[in-house]
Amino acid sequence: DASDAKPVDLRKAAVYDPAGLYDNIVLSAYLPGREWIRLTSLDGVEQKIEDGELQMALAIDGLHYTLYEKHNSIADASTNAAATDAMVRAVYQTTAMLEAGLSPMQSAAILGAAPEGELITVGKSFFQNYWLAYVIVFLLYMSTVLYGQMILTSVVTEKSSKAMELLITSAKPMSLMFGKVMGTGCAGLTQFGAFMLAAAATLSLNFGGWEAMSPMIAGIINSAFSAGILVYAVVFFLLGFFSFAFIFAGLGSTVSRMEDASSVNSVPMLLVVATFLLAMSGLMVPNAIHVKICSFVPFLSPMIMFVRICMTEVPVYEIIIALALNCVYVLGSGYISSKIYRVGVMMYGNPPKLRDIIRYIRQA
Repeated sequence: DASDAKPVDLRKAAVYDPAGLYDNIVLSAYLPGREWIRLTSLDGVEQKIEDGELQMALAIDGLHYTLYEKHNSIADASTNAAATDAMVRAVYQTTAMLEAGLSPMQSAAILGAAPEGELITVGKSFFQNYWLAYVIVFLLYMSTVLYGQMILTSVVTEKSSKAMELLITSAKPMSLMFGKVMGTGCAGLTQFGAFMLAAAATLSLNFGGWEAMSPMIAGIINSAFSAGILVYAVVFFLLGFFSFAFIFAGLGSTVSRMEDASSVNSVPMLLVVATFLLAMSGLMVPNAIHVKICSFVPFLSPMIMFVRICMTEVPVYEIIIALALNCVYVLGSGYISSKIYRVGVMMYGNPPKLRDIIRYIRQA
């Protein structure tokens, strides 16, 4: 029953409007939930607000207004001033157009006119390629962590079972190292690739639904399936993975128990995390000087150079330089890891320290 409804407790507010342009309908439209009182002067208005008699007061003269209020919340401090500013601007514009001879309908049509804009992106779309680069870099990070630790665990398992001592007598350490990394790494990447192919097939089959639901996601899928991006993604993905895989394998050969694997696992993990964080910062400022420098640093560039390729226009010669440096680094890290493997395979006992690992390399 309407008679049983309780009256709304409106907050008391006052307005000083000598020109009489602001009626209660306008005031309530911009500043709702208040019972408006008309003032003939501003004498004692601040004291009334301080005593709680008024929640706020507003004095308006043309485009100039003064807002009196006692802030009881952050919302009051931010929204009241913004609403008042919008109201004064709208009323001033309407009044000015009426004084210029325009009818109320003409004034409303001008004030209510909505622009129709068209965005044409020149070059690469920042937002579209941002998510594409983010997904690829994140997948590289996850695969490096997951399958790098698999390689390390495999090496430690062989050493703890004494199988490595037999292998080292029948094959060269470098052959064993490269075979271990390539075998375990390729097995893991094959599994990872199968998941990616299944995901790609699912996306392509349901592309129409994605296109209807979100044009941005459809654009990301289109970019991901472009030939250039796929080639760069695969090449840098493999270089990034094997840049760290040899480190995992070499350090894994220095411990003889699975319980000690975490002590050497922390070194490559810190490098992987640091590289990932640098790549994430590169997504925000791909043209920053530190991003450009890091894109040429081996083991950093597979992630960071790929981010630059997705987000900006990178000269071909810079990509070739980064690829060449990474190839040299992968071969070099494999050679050094095989040196560690050759000495570390016969070492048992407590996990070695960094100076011990450097000594292993010199001894080899």
